[in-house]
Amino acid sequence: MNVLAIDTATENLGIAFEAGGRRITLVARMGLGHGENLVPCMEFLFKQLDIEPSDLDLVVCCLGPGSFTGLRIGLATAKGIRTGSGCALVGVPGPDAIAYRFRKFNGPVLPVIDARKHRFYCAVYTGGERRGDFLDASPGELASLINDLSGVLLTGPHAGAALEKIRLEGFSLKTVPNLIETPAEPESLLELGKLRFKEKGAAPPTIGPLYIRKSEAELAAGEDEGK
Repeated sequence: MNVLAIDTATENLGIAFEAGGRRITLVARMGLGHGENLVPCMEFLFKQLDIEPSDLDLVVCCLGPGSFTGLRIGLATAKGIRTGSGCALVGVPGPDAIAYRFRKFNGPVLPVIDARKHRFYCAVYTGGERRGDFLDASPGELASLINDLSGVLLTGPHAGAALEKIRLEGFSLKTVPNLIETPAEPESLLELGKLRFKEKGAAPPTIGPLYIRKSEAELAAGEDEGK
């Protein structure tokens, strides 16, 4: 099975390919450059595996939460590949993929993603399974959540930044959590996408990004309507 996984949810670009029993990955800090760099990076990796987009059986896309612009770029690219190659498309939330890597961790896992505005997207997992909803938490709320979780593993691209923000704002932690910061998890995204495709099949054509909060444009439109 030839599979491509794409993660453009944060400033870190993650791409993973699997073809003919071989796998190759790329993780690079792109900032706001996903639009310019995603396709050239994919083309480079295609050449490394000597395959064409038409050879793909499945494309897996990170649905977020994360950067609104990055998510739109990634999903639009994935849908374009699906249309052009006829392959299947599966969407996976980013925290699910991060937690999947640590599914054998003996304790709760808490992936953390910078949500801007001094807040963090997060969710709690045990054994790779999410326990509850995705959260849009303030540093104080995140500190309370960590204090409620015994032996928690704090991970994700902004786990260290979250701990620093908690410290700077004066919130106390009962114990320092386990910390493994990971910029992107394209291989876990690929593996989990394959599993969900096997269990649930391809995503519908209407698949969209996972937004935990409204975009700036939506908030501005709401304010205009209220005037």
